[in-house]
Amino acid sequence: MKILLAWLARLGSALFLVVLTVYLVRAFGARSMLPLMPEHQIELEHEFHAEQESRTDWDDYLKLEDRIADEARNAVGRPPADVGVLDRHASGSLSNPDGYSPNWNRSVALTANPARGAAVLVHGLSDSPYSVRATAETLHDQGLSAFAPRMPGHGFAVGDLRHARWEDWMAAVSIAMRKADDERKDDQPLILVGYSNGGLLAIRYALDCRAAKDRPCPDGLLLISPAIDVTPFARLGRWHNALSWMSYFEQFQWESIGPEIDPYKFTSFPKNPGLELFQAAQAIHTGLVSKAGELPPILAFQSLVDDTVSTTAVIDLFRALPENGSELVIYDVNRNDRVVGLMSDPPIDLLPAIQAVQPLPFSVTVVTNVSDNSQVIHAAEFATSSDSPVLTALNLSWPQNVFSLSHIALPFEPGDPIYGLTVTQEFPNIGAAAPRGERKVLSLTPNYFARLRHNPFYPYQQERIGRWLQRWLPDQAHSP
Repeated sequence: MKILLAWLARLGSALFLVVLTVYLVRAFGARSMLPLMPEHQIELEHEFHAEQESRTDWDDYLKLEDRIADEARNAVGRPPADVGVLDRHASGSLSNPDGYSPNWNRSVALTANPARGAAVLVHGLSDSPYSVRATAETLHDQGLSAFAPRMPGHGFAVGDLRHARWEDWMAAVSIAMRKADDERKDDQPLILVGYSNGGLLAIRYALDCRAAKDRPCPDGLLLISPAIDVTPFARLGRWHNALSWMSYFEQFQWESIGPEIDPYKFTSFPKNPGLELFQAAQAIHTGLVSKAGELPPILAFQSLVDDTVSTTAVIDLFRALPENGSELVIYDVNRNDRVVGLMSDPPIDLLPAIQAVQPLPFSVTVVTNVSDNSQVIHAAEFATSSDSPVLTALNLSWPQNVFSLSHIALPFEPGDPIYGLTVTQEFPNIGAAAPRGERKVLSLTPNYFARLRHNPFYPYQQERIGRWLQRWLPDQAHSP
């Protein structure tokens, strides 16, 4: 026994030294990142916190954002820049969001008159309400008043994201849901939309609302690339605290540091929100299977390949649902032979895989190539418990040089002025940027520009949302 205990002690010591070595290597490695700017170091005094929910309504929240904007501008704002400069904190620059109206870094309401219902749209992590702008406009076109709240820690200065908690985000969702509920009649639908982290928050809200008397429950959930599962390494999000309190290691708080050139999405990313996302995900996983029957009908859009969230987790969520008319749309990779031949590990062919696991309690649609030698796509839709798809031509094709969608692409239309393909002098066209030159010259990696930022199949997504809404708005014609 003494020999065994001694061996275990040596093993434990060896493992501790390995972990300590990795930790220190990463801490010293973080010092090679870009230096921190005021926007990385700020903590906004007026930011909203969950403890304020009971005394805060939608109008109060908007007034609070005015104070936050002034605080951030005074603390971070830089001297005026030429209009072509890409710096979101320099007044007059192409990336400064104050130059656009409305400023989608703040909470936005699109009021329908007369309204046929209401919707709340929750954006993703490090994003802003701009990431749900196109979806909000789609719902507004259908006659719904759309409310897109800014999640605390977002929109103004990335440093404040280090201090945001998932409970703060949930409180902001609740405020918006109460506002949307007030703006509709009793017989009109209330829809909750979530993109990425917003999808996780939407599910959490829908699971919890029935137990809270002051929280209206949604009639339907619309999810876009929902972050249902998160890497377990996210739980290490605060391990940096042992060293990062020292100025020498302050960059250790960050996963990445980049120039803030995007008007509506932070380029840098601190470690803390990853942990908050993980904790929010754990909170729903513990009761998801047992409570899934309480969820309303869901329409979800998901890319088969997604480097941010788990597509498998999205499918597992749907398999736990009751047969309530839920619909899952999966965007396949480009199956053209010439493209697949360049993939290191081509994803599974979905059509035979879906047929093999029928019956399913939901409908599933795969948007994929019509053949392996064509760029043209169609929709293969499996009705609930059906092992034979109905094929629908979409009059859409894969664009040249595009091999798949991405996590950040789904909610944006091709004509989006920031993330689409249109190049203008009025907007920083990040989606169309394709800089060329030698490696390691730019402070942003080639992956930043190569990742697809818009959905070439958004017209189908828009039509599918309109079709889904017909269960609540049967006499409302939907736009293609």
